[in-house]
Amino acid sequence: MIVILVFLFFCELDFAQEVYVSGRVSISTTFNTINGIDARKPAFSYVLNGSPSLHIGSFVLPFGVLFSNYRRNFSQPFNQYGISPKYKGIKLHIGHRSINWSKYSMGGHRFYGLGGETNLGKIRLGYVQGRFLKATNPDTTTNYRIASRPSFKRTGYAIKLGFGNTKTYIDFVYFKAKDDIKSLDSVQRLRLKPKENTVLGLKGLIKISKKWKFKLDLGVSGLNRDSRNDDISIDSTSGVIKFAKIIFTPKVSAQICVAKELSLNYKSKRFGIDMKYKNIDPNYTSLGTYYLRTDISHISVGSFISLADRKYYFSFRYGIENDNVHEQKLQTTKRTVFSSNILLRPNKFFGLMAQYSNFGLLQDSKLISISDTTRLNNIMKSLIINPNVNIEAAGLNHNISLIYSNQTLDDKNKFTVVYTSIKTKSYTINYIANHKTGWSGRIGWNKNTSILSAGIAESNGFSFGLNKRFNKKGISVNASFFYNQNKYENTKNGFTSRISSNLKWSFFKNHSITISYYRLVNKSLHNEVSSSFTENNIRTTYSYRFTTKKSRK
Repeated sequence: MIVILVFLFFCELDFAQEVYVSGRVSISTTFNTINGIDARKPAFSYVLNGSPSLHIGSFVLPFGVLFSNYRRNFSQPFNQYGISPKYKGIKLHIGHRSINWSKYSMGGHRFYGLGGETNLGKIRLGYVQGRFLKATNPDTTTNYRIASRPSFKRTGYAIKLGFGNTKTYIDFVYFKAKDDIKSLDSVQRLRLKPKENTVLGLKGLIKISKKWKFKLDLGVSGLNRDSRNDDISIDSTSGVIKFAKIIFTPKVSAQICVAKELSLNYKSKRFGIDMKYKNIDPNYTSLGTYYLRTDISHISVGSFISLADRKYYFSFRYGIENDNVHEQKLQTTKRTVFSSNILLRPNKFFGLMAQYSNFGLLQDSKLISISDTTRLNNIMKSLIINPNVNIEAAGLNHNISLIYSNQTLDDKNKFTVVYTSIKTKSYTINYIANHKTGWSGRIGWNKNTSILSAGIAESNGFSFGLNKRFNKKGISVNASFFYNQNKYENTKNGFTSRISSNLKWSFFKNHSITISYYRLVNKSLHNEVSSSFTENNIRTTYSYRFTTKKSRK
């Protein structure tokens, strides 16, 4: 609150300006029962969610509140609070926040602390500092599946210095984080290694011309996997390592990695093309990012053509990707990607959507040969075709659509094909009718066939639903039913059914209550294919949208 008051003071706000509060608050409760399999949800849960905002002239102070009884025993807090107030070109970050300045440095990791951002003309500045991980001791009294993972207290900070605006900019990002060894007792017993990480990132968007754009996102990361190790001296001819040593002190457990992502694209009203390149070193790590795919070299090109105001649209993408970037593994896995899309809408009556993709996966040996019994050599194909017809007559709209899907995992290895090959086909026909009075109905039929190593699984059935909106009373209701008859190896294998309903009542303009119910029943005669169970779920939600702002007459 002191930080907020100082912020208000330096902004020299005119408190005579209009002051009001707006936002939304909701509370929901859920009752869930399941028989036949392990519970996937707690029997009872509740969630209180609020998003109020304080407005003082052009100053906005948003709040976020989320409270629930669901897994409250986790040591890393589920209930978190934070605000990011704004005033003109200044933005503060207070409490639990998530900042995404660069994918390979400060890339969205949640922290608890303070920070701010501002633009001084074309100078882009930002700074955040706080706790990225809470000190956590292992809880041996809980079930091992949900026991908390031990961790040191981790603090860090990030600095952004850039030039430009939202259309064209270059940002340098410096990130540093370190684990506090003293935050836990008996470090040796816990067998944890305190980490220390320094990352320098460069992110940019350069508008070459009205139709050409160039994007880049680069990162150089120095990570000490155990900050207790002794310092070492690294002699290298690599310019990257020499540069990293300026901001990073390597220890015995150090690694220095590089990540590069570049793209060039051209886009006009009727045509576009883009080229992408990505290269990420093995084990590249930034403690400011939760997860990154590493050991990747990727290059791809894509294009689209749009004609007659998007009545005819075609697009495709082709790419090649492989791991083993530094050729240190015994084998290299290569992956090819091809996908295409077609959208046709020549008139209001008829439309067609078609998608095709082909993904190849091949494993080559390097230092030694790979046994043919384990070599990866797969091709995954997918084809989806969706024609539809739309008819309007006498206040009633009719829509008929057909969806055909064919997906295949084709294993070219004769030793593993019997275990991995999968072929699935599905057909779906839907008819939907909408009337101007607020009534709508749907009826459909589907058939699915899956050829697996365990056998042939089939299902076919129907579904229907009804919806009605009572606009004057603020009420909307809907109900649906789904039923599928299942087969395994051409013999009956029970059924799957689902009943669901929903009632929403909006009253006094800003209040609403929603009650929903569903019942799922799965009956199976072959446990190796699926399990028999019954699940019931009832959820009630009350929501209120509010504002204290007085309307101007």
